[in-house]
Amino acid sequence: TADAAGLTPDIAFIEVDARAPEVTPGSLGAELTPTSSALERGTSYGGCMTDAREPKVALITGVGRRRSIGAALALGLARDGWDLALNYCTPYDDKVGLERSADDPRAVAHLCRELGASVELVEGDLSDPSAPGAIVDEARKLGPLTALVLSHAESVDSSILTTDLDSWDRHFAVNARATWLLIK
Repeated sequence: TADAAGLTPDIAFIEVDARAPEVTPGSLGAELTPTSSALERGTSYGGCMTDAREPKVALITGVGRRRSIGAALALGLARDGWDLALNYCTPYDDKVGLERSADDPRAVAHLCRELGASVELVEGDLSDPSAPGAIVDEARKLGPLTALVLSHAESVDSSILTTDLDSWDRHFAVNARATWLLIK
């Protein structure tokens, strides 16, 4: 769709199945690469226009597992020339019990570096109200942030009737408050 000025932005969409096989640089298809005309005049990622000559720095949350949406997004952006700050939370990833190894955040960072990206790994628990600001400060070591990719989520196996107050508060802290603080 055209915006108010009648321009149609070039947007890179990445569709990922979190149950898909582990992501590697070779598994990313050409469909993730924006058109050359988009790169020449600047590319819009989720509404964030960037000039192709400016450094592109993205902070991505929720990159604690190699087999995850966050990892696939990181690899796609690294392939497109972005430098990345990758946030993860080991205690949460341990708690959810999905397939992972302790090396996963470092492995994702390594794969992104192989694609030419500068990468900062930033561990932080987004339920802590001081974490978003500290994470953003670490990410800015790569340069001014031009994109924020929110791939984190607090999710546990419980229903509305079986969720306890502590779980509810953690859900709100991570999924709502941290998101607001990261954007702010």
